[in-house]
Amino acid sequence: VVLLPANLPYLLDPLWQSLASPASIADANPVLSDQFYQYHAWKSVLWQALDQGELPWWTPAVNGGQPLLANGQIGLLDPTNLVALLFPLATSYVVGALLRLWIAAAFTYAYARRIGLSQMGAWLALLVFTFSGPLVNWLGATPSHILIWLPALLWAGEKCLVERTLGAALLTAGLLAILLVSSQPEIAFQVGVV
Repeated sequence: VVLLPANLPYLLDPLWQSLASPASIADANPVLSDQFYQYHAWKSVLWQALDQGELPWWTPAVNGGQPLLANGQIGLLDPTNLVALLFPLATSYVVGALLRLWIAAAFTYAYARRIGLSQMGAWLALLVFTFSGPLVNWLGATPSHILIWLPALLWAGEKCLVERTLGAALLTAGLLAILLVSSQPEIAFQVGVV
């Protein structure tokens, strides 16, 4: 899995092709272009603003001015992004990916056990969801920031339905709040409905 396909300009941009080694063009995967041209671009602008001590409410550099904090492609308030901010930009992709895989795995296992699956069944569920196509294919992009919360919400929802306590309801509401601020509001809506 390539988390940041930074060699795409060598494949797609005529200005860079003359500078490219044959290996960088051969290895470039244009299917991953959103991860470099969109998600990485937004993340770079975000990190520059934070590095300058600014809360990135707005950026004048895109489309003559555009909201930055509310942009659904950035996910500043996503917990995995907040932790990844502690690392250099290139390292943050690996840290964020590992955190997302760990969260997906932990809550899938917890949900599987909650609904009565055996340990072996819970481990199988953990492996199937954590390394499923949608999660792994979008691991370097913001849809994975949303998808990882599906098993957490199922676990919390089941807990809320069975226990019927204020604590369980608050936990479910907190996870829904995390889901909604993570990024990709259209995918967050769909996961929230489930």
